[in-house]
Amino acid sequence: MLDNHKSLGCTAVLLLFVVGVSMTEAQEVAGSFEQLRSLVRVGDRVTVTDMMGREMQGTIAELSSSSLALVVGTTQTEFVEADLESVSRRDSRWNGVLWGLTLGGVLGAALEKSFVDEYGRDDVGYGSVVVPFAGIGVGVGFAVDAMIKGRRVVYSRPRTSTRDSTISPVWSTRRKGIVVSLRF
Repeated sequence: MLDNHKSLGCTAVLLLFVVGVSMTEAQEVAGSFEQLRSLVRVGDRVTVTDMMGREMQGTIAELSSSSLALVVGTTQTEFVEADLESVSRRDSRWNGVLWGLTLGGVLGAALEKSFVDEYGRDDVGYGSVVVPFAGIGVGVGFAVDAMIKGRRVVYSRPRTSTRDSTISPVWSTRRKGIVVSLRF
């Protein structure tokens, strides 16, 4: 009976891991301001990097399909898509807390159910194992998220190919030949 509950617990953990990895991989990077509008909203704190490599950190005041207005201090600066290389923001700590709560609660519930089923005790129920495990999960989730430094890019200018080649004939009284020019 205990082996059956162990496999149920392992299956639950594996399922949560797979869902978590899928959600992490599903986080997109917008290639246009139109796509960016679904990832950020007015009032979000972001860091923008312009085409010259300068970074500005501020709050989004306006966001349309063609422009972004950023408030830095008391100054509002408007950017069009062609002005920006990237937009990034700090990852929220709430997702780590929620994942920890979910994983801790599921593990606690599986353990609690296995205790009740294995020992037939009714006094080991009603959250006596779920609540502490969920609390530990919240703490671990918050700590893991707090250790992750850096920003997550939410918009990146689409790369255009700059590879180019030119072949030109050279014909003069002093030279004859071909000039090959490659640009990467």
